[in-house]
Amino acid sequence: MHGRARSVIAIAIGAALTLSGSACGGSSSSNPTGKAGAYKDGQTLTLRLSGVPGTLDPTQALGQAQVIDRFAYDPLINIAKDGSIVSGIAEKWTATPAVITFTLRPDVTCSDGHKLVASDVQAYFEHLQDPKTAPPALLGYLADGKFKASSDDAARTFTVTFDKPFSFGLPVMASIGIVCPSGLADLTKLATTTAGTGPFVLKGSIPDVEYRMEARTDYAWGPGGAKTAVAGFPAALTLKVVPESSTAINMGLRGELDMISLGTPDRARLMSNAEFAATDVNVLSQYLFFNQHPGLVFEDSAVRKALSISLDRDKWGKIITGGFYKLSNSTITGVPPFCQDPESQKSIPTGSVDAANKLLDDAGWARGAEGVRGKDGKKLEVKIIALGREKTAWEYAQQEWAKLGVKATIEVKTNSAANDIMFSGSGWDLRLIGVGTNLPSQWTFLLDNPDPKPLAGIKNAGYSKHAAEAIGTPGKEGCQLWDQAAVEVLTAVNIYPLIRETTHWFARKRIEFDYIDEVLLEPSSLRVKG
Repeated sequence: MHGRARSVIAIAIGAALTLSGSACGGSSSSNPTGKAGAYKDGQTLTLRLSGVPGTLDPTQALGQAQVIDRFAYDPLINIAKDGSIVSGIAEKWTATPAVITFTLRPDVTCSDGHKLVASDVQAYFEHLQDPKTAPPALLGYLADGKFKASSDDAARTFTVTFDKPFSFGLPVMASIGIVCPSGLADLTKLATTTAGTGPFVLKGSIPDVEYRMEARTDYAWGPGGAKTAVAGFPAALTLKVVPESSTAINMGLRGELDMISLGTPDRARLMSNAEFAATDVNVLSQYLFFNQHPGLVFEDSAVRKALSISLDRDKWGKIITGGFYKLSNSTITGVPPFCQDPESQKSIPTGSVDAANKLLDDAGWARGAEGVRGKDGKKLEVKIIALGREKTAWEYAQQEWAKLGVKATIEVKTNSAANDIMFSGSGWDLRLIGVGTNLPSQWTFLLDNPDPKPLAGIKNAGYSKHAAEAIGTPGKEGCQLWDQAAVEVLTAVNIYPLIRETTHWFARKRIEFDYIDEVLLEPSSLRVKG
């Protein structure tokens, strides 16, 4: 994706697939300890990367590569947790759904010393539109993906003009980290080096093992004008690849990791440790995602609704997270939310096994000799494509659905294999997806994607109508349209919200920081106490 991106839509929980939401800035730090001003300079912090990063090229980076890129690349603007826009590379801006113009700060430099000018930003946005290099998900995120970029170096202005009005154009700009000219000049180097304006620069690495970054002492254009020349700002970072959570916890307890992001039940070991403080952060919400292509059992909305309302969402959450969850009642999960959705939150169907049985009876799904329901010669059988960590939760669902006369089979796959099956359109009926988004427009990738055919066969004319009107309508009126679009989807049970899985940032109590989401820190917020 792109340099500052947070994982926004993650198919099968934790597998970064698409876009970014907003970055934060200007908010208070987590884990404040000790006396005010009692900071220690020149420190190196060691952070965990939970997986192999792969390419660091911001237009292609996924997952943990985005964590590294977050320290090296800046966006034009930043978004605070209260939803307000604060400065970044740009010091001021004007925005409508059709045109956004940024005025760049005059003092921004790249890590190689190059002074960033407006035409450099234009060149990167044109790079994003090049079919050979563009991240496809980004283009889908920017309305229809079509825009024109222009610049005026003398006036220090960069302008984006959308072919179609796009009400969330400004928040999207906060998610795109700018690559400097040296990076665009040699794209092969971007896979293993950094070329941005961010507060850190990659100085060395053992690829897929360890990455060493050094702070830039001249940096002064972070969120709201944040600088690195402040007391306690770390001199360097070491990011270590530690896939196993138990190993990461052991390293933390031995003093080998200073900051650890964890979403597994064994995190309780660090919660009880006096050296660490835990910060609860927002993470993905889990949804049932049905294959609704013609001829499949989930083409019938009564079947989708019956299987959904028969589940105890609290029981599901306890099984799959070990208790680290909240019920999900919204399609907007990120912070800050750029729209509220009061009406759609009332549209989530609820019920019981008894109510689900009546739904299936009324819809004509009759029990057969073996207890499995059928209709028009078709048995009510569903194939679940699952990841390993989900298996126990799916086994609970399997038992509940057997009470309804539904035969459910579970096939455990790797994430890549599960995605291949899902995007092929056949060979599956049901999946669990994780979605984290603060822009309702991001849902169109899953719910209104006609190319080459509707994803998972979802066809909801009401959603499509409201979304088409909302995409170019700014402000409260646009949000009301997005809310109505979500009502259509939830009422039809095209998706079904289960829980919001929580994760934690663990940091030694001498460290102050702020976070963007469950994996990304706000680099300029880092401080080390004495």
